[in-house]
Amino acid sequence: MMIFHSFLFSEGCGSGLSGETLTEHGHQWLGLDILASMLDIALELEVEGDLILGDLGQGLGLRPGILDGAISFSAVQWLCNADKSCHEPRIRLKAFFSSLYRCLGRGARAVLQVYPEYLAQRELILGFAMQAGFSGGIVVDYPHSSQRRKEYLVLTCGPPSLSTTTPAGKREDGESCSDEDSSEDEENQTVSNSRALD
Repeated sequence: MMIFHSFLFSEGCGSGLSGETLTEHGHQWLGLDILASMLDIALELEVEGDLILGDLGQGLGLRPGILDGAISFSAVQWLCNADKSCHEPRIRLKAFFSSLYRCLGRGARAVLQVYPEYLAQRELILGFAMQAGFSGGIVVDYPHSSQRRKEYLVLTCGPPSLSTTTPAGKREDGESCSDEDSSEDEENQTVSNSRALD
């Protein structure tokens, strides 16, 4: 009998690959994706998580406080696109982050890998997360590498505290970045905010 550790949400879960890693680590998970074809693959692979066909930009229709955490790989930045005439990026980001905040338990974390196209898009995403009530910021791994660079939005549900500090990113040698490592270039810095916007 497997003992489950947490109930996690996989945003833009696709075929369920990241969800299967969650299962291997003893977590239950719920995945949401906008593409039925990706969820069909997940069903064919018989993933352990529950799957929902839906759009993050419409918000999450889950009970308040039901989630212990959330992950996402390259899904959130798509909310900045207006793929349909009815899509307004600001409204979609607000719906997503406010509903994610409501669904997470206080103190829960969300780690969302993002690939913003430019600095203003990163600030837009981070700003709506902070408006929703999250604390945290952007962590950049391998900030000076064009090929290995990865950005993560690391959020905590609720106000900042000593136990919820934003981790440092990784340098090319795999070690954690210090403030000196990333101070050369504002775009490569670990950005940490807590309720920065009204």
